[in-house]
Amino acid sequence: METFPNIPSKWRDEKLFQKWEKLKIVRNVANAAIEVKRSNKEIGSSLEADIKVYLGEEYLQHSKEVNLSEYTITSKAEAKPMTNDDKLFRLDNVDNVKVLVKKAEGEKCSRCWKILEEPCERKNCGLKN
Repeated sequence: METFPNIPSKWRDEKLFQKWEKLKIVRNVANAAIEVKRSNKEIGSSLEADIKVYLGEEYLQHSKEVNLSEYTITSKAEAKPMTNDDKLFRLDNVDNVKVLVKKAEGEKCSRCWKILEEPCERKNCGLKN
């Protein structure tokens, strides 16, 4: 049986680690918000969701570096600056992350399964003309 190799400590990147820790929190809140809509039978899968994620500045900076719809497995995801709207979904133990989930509008792409209003941007995808 082989053991895991020893990883040099100089490979540790604290900034990168913090970035992904923040992004995991964003995804966890988004998933919880989506699950509420799923349990209410408003949507089926997460790919039927169109989300807006309202973030504090620290989270907002990290979210600009990733494709949030791919990361949260939704048809559409948009990061926006934090707002004081109390109707948005939030988790009690997480500050500076709120989510609005709506049912995605459009047609389901036969290749990527996202629900899109415009032709899919992926090469050779089903909704592309």
